[in-house]
Amino acid sequence: GVQGRMGELAKLEKLLEEARSEHRDINDLSDQLADSLGQTQPFGEVHAREQLSALKKRKLQLKDRVQVLERQIADAEDELRDEAEDEEEEEWDGEAQALGEMMDMLEAKGLRPEGVPPHKDSYFLALMLSLQRAGLRPLGYDFREAAVMGAERQFPLAAKRARADVLHLLAAQAHRLNKIGGWQLSRAEFARYFSQAWWAVPAAVNDLLMASAHLYSVRIVALTISEEGLSVDTYDPPAGAPRATIHLCRRGAHVISSAPLNPSASATVFAPPSEVDLASLASRVVEEEWRGGPPPPAGPH
Repeated sequence: GVQGRMGELAKLEKLLEEARSEHRDINDLSDQLADSLGQTQPFGEVHAREQLSALKKRKLQLKDRVQVLERQIADAEDELRDEAEDEEEEEWDGEAQALGEMMDMLEAKGLRPEGVPPHKDSYFLALMLSLQRAGLRPLGYDFREAAVMGAERQFPLAAKRARADVLHLLAAQAHRLNKIGGWQLSRAEFARYFSQAWWAVPAAVNDLLMASAHLYSVRIVALTISEEGLSVDTYDPPAGAPRATIHLCRRGAHVISSAPLNPSASATVFAPPSEVDLASLASRVVEEEWRGGPPPPAGPH
């Protein structure tokens, strides 16, 4: 594999450096011997000339050795490049197959992917777009439409508020996580950890999606594309029926929302927005459910 090729290449490069280093040492020694000619007794001069002759032969051997190693390294680099490209193609084939499966799954549900720009907060942009499409607008959130990186129908102010609220909810679990891990981290330190680890640590991804489902009382179906294929994970609110089910599609750190294939065919998707008392809901989640007692389902206000 690629790792094995890289090991072989490293060995060849080490041998090449050793040959070049010896060649430089012989050059220095040859210069010293050449300078000593004529300054020694006849017997010493004969010995010096014999040494020079032997060093010259060794230099020629090293020159050939360097040329051979350089060719071997060039060939190894070509093979490594070809093998890496083959692996990338295999990886892309796996992701392409997963993408096809995701499209089929969404289509079976009457949905299609809805574009969200590759923004650092694409998850929260997709989440707010999905909530708005489901007719849910948390109280105090700004759902004025605005353009984000060329995408017109986005809600960046609501997404910014969502990021802060989800982080706050996650950080509220600092005492529980400290107890589990034996740490002594503050809420602020946990908030920094989650904001950096969301897409790098699988457990943090789960925490992020679960906290979002809890906070907004929705079912989140996450369809994740990777080189291993398509994975589908469902995150439910703590208790009671979810207000809505939203489908989010993820590849790496980029998340997009979903929309109906035929918007006019589903009146519920475009239901009039209802306001969710987010402060009350979040308080119950933090105070009761995450301490062991799930809160009762919160109805629209």
